[in-house]
Amino acid sequence: MSDPIETALQRLRDQKPPGGFASADAVRRRGIRRTYRQIVAAGVAVLAIAGGVVTWAETHTDRRTPPVTTSPTPSPSGTPSAAPPVALTPAMFLTTADLGAGDLAIGQAGEVGRDLWMWQDICKPYRRADYPSLAKRAQMDWRDFSRTGGYGAGFQMIERYEPGVGPRNFDDVRARLRDCVGLQTPDPAIGNLPLRWTLVANDFAGDDAVLAKKEVLLGGGRIRVSFAVAVRVGDLVSTVWLDDVTSEAIARDIAVKAAARLR
Repeated sequence: MSDPIETALQRLRDQKPPGGFASADAVRRRGIRRTYRQIVAAGVAVLAIAGGVVTWAETHTDRRTPPVTTSPTPSPSGTPSAAPPVALTPAMFLTTADLGAGDLAIGQAGEVGRDLWMWQDICKPYRRADYPSLAKRAQMDWRDFSRTGGYGAGFQMIERYEPGVGPRNFDDVRARLRDCVGLQTPDPAIGNLPLRWTLVANDFAGDDAVLAKKEVLLGGGRIRVSFAVAVRVGDLVSTVWLDDVTSEAIARDIAVKAAARLR
């Protein structure tokens, strides 16, 4: 039997001696090539990942989220609803107690034209189109005053104008009185005697008011005086002709009462 130790020694004797160590330059070159290979491998990996990202993006491009459509939010209206118009009622008319005359009767006036305006005949000429608020009158009612003997003592007209037109109607009333200042118009109702109108006072009752004086020239220097008043509350206008009231103070008092009845 061979000796195991001797066999191992023999194998070592038969091996060739190892080659010499590589130079420093050769080691440096091998390190550079190894580093380059690592960089290239890393770059390829990055490109592969980036390519995968691009591919994913491309495959998902057509899967866009549908645009969100929002219905416009209705904005709350800042304009309050318009108040309903005030209808004319019998309570808005003056009473015999308001007029302060014991033998005065107040009656429903007969049929009158719907275009009738209290101030239209105070002088000539008159063209309705010159007073534009009249086209916006929405409602009108009328009462007449009479004495025991049956003769007329005046009348009252109440008008309701479209919203916001009431002040413009008072502008037209004043314009009509200005148009007639100084004119002497023969009035067929009083035997064609000439008469004239004068604006006496403004803005003394209600939201607005006018007081006008009517003078009938009787001849011989005699003049018969009476008054008419108009008051406004909002778009309601009350006009009162007082054919036998000769006191300005009484006319003013009646105007205040007429305004109170419109409220």
